[in-house]
Amino acid sequence: MTWIGKENRARLEPRILLEDPEKSYHAKQRVMDDDQFDNRLIFGDNLLALKALEQEFSGKIKCIFIDPPYNTGSAFEHYDDGVEHSLWLSLMRDRLELLRSLLRSDGSIWISIDDNEQAYLRVLMDEVFGRSNFVASVIWQKIFSPNSTARHLSSNHDYVMVFAKDINLWQRNLLPRTEGSNENYGNPDNDPRGNWTSSDLSARNFYSAGSYSVKSPSGRVIEGPPKGRYWTISKDKFLEYDRDNRIWWGAKGSNQPRLKRFLSEVRDGIVPQTIWLHSDVGNTQEAKKEVMAAVPADTEVFQTPKPERLLKRILEIASNPDDWVLDSFGGSGTTGAVAHKMGRRWIMVELGEHCHTHIIPRLKKVVDGVDTGGITEAVGWKGGGGFRFYRLAPSLLEKDKWGQWVISKEFNPAMLAEAACKLEGFTYAPSETLYWQHGHSTERGRPDLAKKAAIEQDALIAAANREEMDRVKFQQDTLKSAASTTSKAELAAMSLEQKAAMARLTDDYRNRMADINEKLANARISASDAAIAQKSLALKLQEDLLALRTISGSVFNR
Repeated sequence: MTWIGKENRARLEPRILLEDPEKSYHAKQRVMDDDQFDNRLIFGDNLLALKALEQEFSGKIKCIFIDPPYNTGSAFEHYDDGVEHSLWLSLMRDRLELLRSLLRSDGSIWISIDDNEQAYLRVLMDEVFGRSNFVASVIWQKIFSPNSTARHLSSNHDYVMVFAKDINLWQRNLLPRTEGSNENYGNPDNDPRGNWTSSDLSARNFYSAGSYSVKSPSGRVIEGPPKGRYWTISKDKFLEYDRDNRIWWGAKGSNQPRLKRFLSEVRDGIVPQTIWLHSDVGNTQEAKKEVMAAVPADTEVFQTPKPERLLKRILEIASNPDDWVLDSFGGSGTTGAVAHKMGRRWIMVELGEHCHTHIIPRLKKVVDGVDTGGITEAVGWKGGGGFRFYRLAPSLLEKDKWGQWVISKEFNPAMLAEAACKLEGFTYAPSETLYWQHGHSTERGRPDLAKKAAIEQDALIAAANREEMDRVKFQQDTLKSAASTTSKAELAAMSLEQKAAMARLTDDYRNRMADINEKLANARISASDAAIAQKSLALKLQEDLLALRTISGSVFNR
C-alpha cells in the first residue's frame, strides 16, 4: 500500500521523562501484597513518549490496546479525528512501528477501529507486523438499538483488530467459565460421571476412515453420516466410546449418534470467539456512565469511550497479573483503570487536557478504592497501588540568537546528565556517594539501542540542518564574491577606514573558514558541527558587511 507522504518519516529525539511528584498518586497504605506502584501516566505527544520509552521498555510490553482517532471527519474536541487520509496513515505507521518495538516477543496489540479506516489499517498492520501475525478481527457490538436517523444502514459495531508480534510465540488465555457457559450441560441418562453435553460426530472434511455403518441400541442400522459428511473418528474409536457409554443415541436409543462431553472433563476456560455482544462486554452508553461516575460532575464526557468490560475481556485473553499493559491514546483512562483493578502494570500516554480533567481524577478513585463502577465488583477490587505522573522534557537542543544549536536553557545539570545517559545507551542512576557517576551500563546491556540512539541523534541534527546547509552554501558563495569583488562605485564611496575594515573582515572570514575545513578534514569535528560553525560564520560576516555598506544616504541602494 502507498499514500502521499509515505516516504516522509519523522526524525525523533529520545526525550527524557520528568516526574511531577505533585500529580503522582499512591494509596496511603498497602492493601494487598501485589499492589502496583510503578504505573506511569505520561502527559505529552504520544509519538515522542513512545520514543522516550523505547530504551527502558523495548521488548517488555505484553499487551497493547489503543483506541486511535477513527478519521471519521467528526469534530472531536478531544482528538483530531478527521485528518486527511494520507496523513492519518503516516501518523499511524510511525506510532505502530514504535509500538511493535516495545512489545514482548510473545505480546499482542489490540486496536479499536471502525469501518472508515478498518480496511486500510489491516493492510498497514500487515506491513508493520507481518501478514502472518494477524490473529483476528473482533466485532464488538457497541450499540444495541438501531439509529432511526441513519442515512443508509444503522451501524452498531466497531472492530478490534488483533496482531501478535510473533504468532508462533503468542498464546491466548481462555476466558473464565460462567454460569451461562454451563447451562447446556445436563444428565438425562443419570451418568455417574455427572453433567454432559453432546456434539456432532460428523464433519464435511474428508476422512478416509470416516465412512462406515453403525448399529444403534434399538437395532436400527445407520449406513453412515449424512450425505457429504464423514465421521470424525474411526470405527474402532467409535466402538470404544460406545462401550464406555460416551455415545448418545437419544432417549429412545435410535437417533443419529453424538459424542458425550462431560463438564468435569472440559477445560477450565472457554476459547474466545470473534463476536462480542454488548451483553458480555458492554456498550458505549455503559462506558459513558462509567466515565461520568469517575470524573467531576462538570467535566465533559467523551462521545466514544470504551466500557471497562471490553478492556477486561482483552486483558483476560492477552495478559496475566504483573504484565505490562500500554495504551498510547489514553483518552478517558479506561485502560489504566481496568489494568490497575486486574493487577497489571500499566503505562498510559495522553496529550490532551483531559489527561488532567478525566484520567487523573478517575485513577485517584481507583487507587482509593472508591470507584464502585465498571468491573470493580467482578474482580473484587478494594483499592491500593498508585501511579507516577510524567511529562516529556523539552528538546535537548535549541537555537541561540545566532542560529547555532546549543543545549536548551531549560535543562539543569541533572536533566542534562540523564539526557546524555539516554542518548549514549546508559541507565541513568545517580550515585549517592560519587558525584560524577550518573549512570551505568554493562556488556550485557543494550548496545544496539545505544548505537541506534547515537545514529538517530546525528540524523536528527543532520535533518534539521539539511535545508539550512543548502542555503548556507549559497550564502557563502555570495559572501565570498561580495568580499572579494567590490564595485568601483562602492570603493569610491568608502573611506580608507571602511576599506581597511572590509579587508580585515574578508581575511578573518577566509582564515576561520579554512580552520573549520581543516578540523573537519582531520575528523576533529562532525559534519553537522562544521555546518553549524560555517553557518554562524557566514551570518556574522553578512551582518558586518551590511553594516559597512550601509553608509550615509545608503550609497549602494541608489
